[in-house]
Amino acid sequence: MFHIIDTYTNAINYSYENTQIEIIMEQEEEKINIIFKNKGEEIPKYKLEKIFDKFYRADDSRTSANGGAGLGLAITKEIIELHNRQNSSKK
Repeated sequence: MFHIIDTYTNAINYSYENTQIEIIMEQEEEKINIIFKNKGEEIPKYKLEKIFDKFYRADDSRTSANGGAGLGLAITKEIIELHNRQNSSKK
């Protein structure tokens, strides 16, 4: 459950104020896709490829004092991979 909550928290933290976050669940054969869509500043592709790396923050202005340690999505990725699942991000 941590991985879902952490991904949702990131969607909130990187959304424009007073916007909605869309959560979509789709069944595809033997798996379920959970998709979080938010309205926020677009993450450049070169940063998008790194957001699941330990200690990486897409927002250069965030520090551990105001934005976490950069471990949440890395932990999320590890949990998902331990369950033989995939985690990805798209524009």
